[in-house]
Amino acid sequence: MTDILERLDDAIPASQDTRDTFLAELLLDAIREIERLRAPSGNEWQPIASAPRDGTRILVAIPGGKMTVARWDSLGGVEGWFSYLVRDLGRGIVLTGETSPTNWRHLPLPPLEEANPPANRLA
Repeated sequence: MTDILERLDDAIPASQDTRDTFLAELLLDAIREIERLRAPSGNEWQPIASAPRDGTRILVAIPGGKMTVARWDSLGGVEGWFSYLVRDLGRGIVLTGETSPTNWRHLPLPPLEEANPPANRLA
């Protein structure tokens, strides 16, 4: 079975007729949109070997179906993936052995803060 992109590309008319030109532009737009949707968004799980090692906090998967926020760091002569609490207190737990990360993905953006948050009804 041929890929939809190939089928769309084959359907692009070669003539210069106005209707054919409009159809060609529409098909090219569809091809570009499908390519954009197929492109990795940076939010998929990736092998840990491709993770940034510049101190960027990322979400890592560790064996056992668990996840944690971590970053590549060097503390006390130990270099590796360190898991940190949300508030960085300067100390972390190094992930090694059975807790070595296998995959990673970027952290999601935090929710936007409301300009005027609703009053707490319980107060």
